[in-house]
Amino acid sequence: MKLWLDDKRPMVWPYTVHVTTAQAAIAELEAGGVTHISLDHDLGELEETGSGYQVACWIEQAAYDGVLERLEWAVHSQNPVGVANMRRALENADRYWAEREQQPLKNIYTCPKCGDPMPTNGPYLMPGHECPKDP
Repeated sequence: MKLWLDDKRPMVWPYTVHVTTAQAAIAELEAGGVTHISLDHDLGELEETGSGYQVACWIEQAAYDGVLERLEWAVHSQNPVGVANMRRALENADRYWAEREQQPLKNIYTCPKCGDPMPTNGPYLMPGHECPKDP
């Protein structure tokens, strides 16, 4: 899916889904399947609609946490400060994805309680193992 975030401009080709709020964009990202995103910064009333910067920060954190697959991004805002802030967050996300791609899983440990595999990357446990034997 190619996601377009903008409250005023019509969606352009090749984008396939148009959302107008930060909350809707983040919901689409959480649902998975987003391969591209283009962000506007100013989406109306900040308290109601959020901003493109909030989405960029969410992407940055998700990339750092390893819970979002790499995606292609663009910024189409006319707010120069917003553009700079969003680009910085998204460039950080690119860096986190690149670091993960260069470090494949090195060890697989098993959970001492249930015996399920617990992937690690170097000395760090990867997120995602929920032991069924934990209360």
